Amino acid sequence: MKKFLLKGLFWGFILSSLNSYSYAAMLGENKLIEWDKTTIQSQYRSDIRMYSPFTVYNIENEPESTFVSLSDDVHLYDENNQQAIILIPGDEKESYQNEQYLLTDSYRAKFFELAGLSEDDKVFIYDYKHNDLTSLPISQLNAFAVVDTTYYKAPFKQNDYIYGFKLDEKLFDHHSDYLVSFGKENPFAQEQLTPLSWKKISKDDFPVLDKNIEIASIRCHWPTDDLVKGDSYLSEVNGLQFYLQDYQKPSDPDTVLEHLIILDSDSNMITNVSLCYSEGGGFKPLNNLADKNEPIEQWTGKLLKNEPPVIFDFIYGCAPLFQFINLKHQLFAPKYYCLE
Repeated sequence: MKKFLLKGLFWGFILSSLNSYSYAAMLGENKLIEWDKTTIQSQYRSDIRMYSPFTVYNIENEPESTFVSLSDDVHLYDENNQQAIILIPGDEKESYQNEQYLLTDSYRAKFFELAGLSEDDKVFIYDYKHNDLTSLPISQLNAFAVVDTTYYKAPFKQNDYIYGFKLDEKLFDHHSDYLVSFGKENPFAQEQLTPLSWKKISKDDFPVLDKNIEIASIRCHWPTDDLVKGDSYLSEVNGLQFYLQDYQKPSDPDTVLEHLIILDSDSNMITNVSLCYSEGGGFKPLNNLADKNEPIEQWTGKLLKNEPPVIFDFIYGCAPLFQFINLKHQLFAPKYYCLE
């Protein structure tokens, strides 16, 4: 689980970074599918509400704590950016002095209403790499407004705070990764995910696409027409074949795009997507090819009930991007408070 000071961007960054470019681009002889606002809304599964916990440790006179932010579900201002709802207790209004506020009584009730929660809900905390699930009543959780004092200075405004729940540190292993969900029913399939073990292959063994086949594109913001092929890789897991092709710029050996093709046991193509990273980012090392001390990064398997299997985690970022393995190329990412 990530451990950082509170600082950074909210969830909207994910959606903006998923947008493709405004021009037609090619990868070799194949066109990349352009994602505009309409397309990304159909690809991104907004109905899947997941959250990434993080550790807060810069609150004065407070021990570090694990926090889940629901700020992106809580809208306190109207379309003219005028404060419409007061969620922090007291009469200070837009001149708050405390680094955190406990939300109780009517403030807690309003927070629950805005976040679409009920006191009858449960919180489900899933260590998805070790298949370990913990659940407890949401009524046992304290709701807080917390501000980042390294980023904001008193007096604070209401939108300087993030809103969510503190969770018991004992529930988390800080060397693992978690998804948090709220609701009546457990959404997790609780089937052990499988790490992808990669091996290098010849470029000639990478699947060749017909010219009329388009490639879905995620996060590719730069021209791709002049990219050259780098190394090719294969991983065979759960009856599927995962092919990965690196691409670089002609003058730079660093990988800037990865083309992922997944074939089923009958050699039918069930995923065909190009992956890029946002500015300042990069690709994670591939399992089995990096230093043995490196953590396992890429995983696949059935994560959620009533959904296709997923594959992740290729790109450095605040939260993993989970791709469903099907030709719809749908995806989701947990909501988070980005900390860098």
